[in-house]
Amino acid sequence: MSKGFADFLIVSARLLDREIERELEGVEMPLFKEEFYEWLKTQENLSEGSIVNYKRWLENADELIYVNGKDFYTLFKKSFYECDYATCDELIRWYDGLLTEEIEQAKKKIFDETPEAISNWRSAFRKHADFLSLCMANAIDEAKKMNERIQKSRESASTLFLENRFFGWLISPDNLNKVVPDTAESYVSLIKSVNKKLFCKTGYDILAMLPVFIKARNTAKINEMFDALDGKLTERIKEMNETEMSLRQLENSRSALRRYSEFIKSLTVTE
Repeated sequence: MSKGFADFLIVSARLLDREIERELEGVEMPLFKEEFYEWLKTQENLSEGSIVNYKRWLENADELIYVNGKDFYTLFKKSFYECDYATCDELIRWYDGLLTEEIEQAKKKIFDETPEAISNWRSAFRKHADFLSLCMANAIDEAKKMNERIQKSRESASTLFLENRFFGWLISPDNLNKVVPDTAESYVSLIKSVNKKLFCKTGYDILAMLPVFIKARNTAKINEMFDALDGKLTERIKEMNETEMSLRQLENSRSALRRYSEFIKSLTVTE
């Protein structure tokens, strides 16, 4: 077997390993493929023929640039979804640098490809990098808006709908499952706490919808809401997920929320 053919087999095997890894990780090449191609169509002075060329040039660059154990597209996707945008920027510069090195090598006639050809591939990558940078900017903006929504929802969650009335219902002698005042206070506190720490992470104070549902006597929506919140807590407990609260706090919060659900549902019957 000739050395050239042996080298070809080695490279082919490594590229196959990379494709398998991408398939397992759900990594596209280029990343966000459909969105990227649609974005290209919106760019000025970019013909349909140029878009076709960009697709081909990105594929050519991908075949040329292979660093064992370090795949740009896999690493970028991981960093992007971890919101590690600094690493994303570093990866773009790293990959761009590899293509620039290949251009310099081509000038020395080390490879069959011409410097002009590889330069085209780098141009295609840089266009994709522009799109990826836009994706990062949009993600940062969305994260900022989400944080603002979460903050507002948590401010809203500092109060509990019909809090005093719920407290009175819990300790009422007429309540077959009445509790002592200290327990009633802890129930109110637990509901507020789990709402702020867990439920409001969606960006909405879900419990704030209760006045609307009660006024409309929409028992279906009330049941749906409490079932969803109970399910969320049960899921956290089963997974032993203590990201927001300890397991004991989650279990106690679920008990408190179930009593609050019982109280709210009684209003749709009596009022």
